Amino acid sequence: MICPECNRMKSARFPVDAAGDPLLIDPTREDPWAHLILDTKNGYLSARFLDDDFDPKGDATVDVFSCVNHEAVVEGRRRVVTRYYEAVDVLLEAKADRNSFQKLVREVREDEYGISGWFAFHEGRSEERFSVMRSEHQSAWRRFATESFRSQLPVAR
Repeated sequence: MICPECNRMKSARFPVDAAGDPLLIDPTREDPWAHLILDTKNGYLSARFLDDDFDPKGDATVDVFSCVNHEAVVEGRRRVVTRYYEAVDVLLEAKADRNSFQKLVREVREDEYGISGWFAFHEGRSEERFSVMRSEHQSAWRRFATESFRSQLPVAR
């Protein structure tokens, strides 16, 4: 499913590689974070840099859907990142009590940008607070990763 604004931006632009395979990321079939990098300080997305060039799918997606880095979208992403930081900080301070954990689960379920996957499975998991949660609160981490995985699954149509 594509939002109307993104569909308008895509218009007739549908880049393919030399084999004819689509270069736009299909989030219902693949993990966008495998092709994109999130700058958690400012909320911007960019294509991953591979061995000697940018990831072709990430690069084409950011190019065609430039709206992914419009001011309001970037600000929304930044706010979600901040809410994750706050929820994990509360969880760590509270020694992972039930209420603090429920707050983190709520953030995953209300994450309209899919950022939980960044923190659970990609570079975000190396950020200090997430690394501490992973090592010191393993059951909370497993549940966070499970909820993040579930939230990334496509909705049955």
